[in-house]
Amino acid sequence: MMSSYWVNFAATGDLNGKGLPVWLSWSGKDTRVIEFGSSVQAQPLPRQRNWIPGQSEP
Repeated sequence: MMSSYWVNFAATGDLNGKGLPVWLSWSGKDTRVIEFGSSVQAQPLPRQRNWIPGQSEP
């Protein structure tokens, strides 16, 4: 599945494609990330707590 995301990105500049779970663009406001496991889905950023993009992790 990961290779499909890479191929889509190389070909179109967009990771997403037919039959793949949507990989959301990073916005800083929506801090979910794709988790690959028994299912593939957007999850909250691990260890997010009070982390602010551009700052060191606490």
